[in-house]
Amino acid sequence: MTKNFEEFPVYLRSLDLIEKVYHFLEAKNFEKEFEFNNQIKRAGFSISNNIARFGI
Repeated sequence: MTKNFEEFPVYLRSLDLIEKVYHFLEAKNFEKEFEFNNQIKRAGFSISNNIARFGI
């Protein structure tokens, strides 16, 4: 039987990573780094999206 990607431990860990990235970027040091914040957030989502798309 095929597993749904949402059951993969690596997918769940990627969601944890996104949460940690968002928490990390809330720091005062990064409040004016709009482009950096945007790029790092997109990179985090890219990980989970690629797992979902390709079903590693």
